[in-house]
Amino acid sequence: MLSLLPSVPCPPTSVSSSVDCLSNIAVVSWASSEGADFYLATATHEDGQIETCMSDDLQCGMPNLRCGENYTITVSALSQQCTSDPSEGDILQTGED
Repeated sequence: MLSLLPSVPCPPTSVSSSVDCLSNIAVVSWASSEGADFYLATATHEDGQIETCMSDDLQCGMPNLRCGENYTITVSALSQQCTSDPSEGDILQTGED
């Protein structure tokens, strides 16, 4: 009997991010990944602090990023069975307070 293994979604591409320091929300966007049901965006601060947002769309809002700081943004694609490797990192510079 032949059984099919689930395929892992490819990492999302074209990750970009921007932040509005007045509302204190970063918007992360990406290109779709075949086989993905959801996406998990992760912002990693230079000190290791991590913020995340999850979406079934091609963008999500990430509150509580500190202004005047740098974050590395990555996005992973999730299916019901598997999670992709993270995307290439996008550097988000949040501007000044």
